[in-house]
Amino acid sequence: MSKEILIRQFEEKDQPAVTEFITKIFVEVGWSVDPEDGVDRIAEYFHIPEKGMFWIVVDDEKMVGTAGMKFLSLGKGLIKRFYISPEHRGKGIASRLMSKLEEFGKSKKFDELVLDTDLDNQRAVIFYEKNGFTRFVPPVIQDWEQTSRPDEVFFYKKSLL
Repeated sequence: MSKEILIRQFEEKDQPAVTEFITKIFVEVGWSVDPEDGVDRIAEYFHIPEKGMFWIVVDDEKMVGTAGMKFLSLGKGLIKRFYISPEHRGKGIASRLMSKLEEFGKSKKFDELVLDTDLDNQRAVIFYEKNGFTRFVPPVIQDWEQTSRPDEVFFYKKSLL
């Protein structure tokens, strides 16, 4: 790991590396890549810049993390594709990336950030709870498809007020 980890906004030129990185993460956790996941079209999936944003984490010109935010109605930012490469976990990078998302959410005047994670992703559960997110049960939200399948994921929220 280099001394300078860079967290920056996604640019179209990053698309091939993002696709490769997220695909590797999906393989690690045993997920198949579905075209609906938008892995190969980040700008479209996150509605950049009108209704979303996406960041990449770079270490020595290599992508080692990603995170995106979709703008939901009612002052909420939905965090998606929050991933750190296995060899970069436990080094504080995820906390720095989460801070970046919180700063961005506050700049957009969001009241809270929300997210979902798989029931068996204990590492993510520990991270989110350590970072002030609390579990909740949301109503079905049109732009957040996982809310229609509450038995499959945990939902978390964090106030930005």
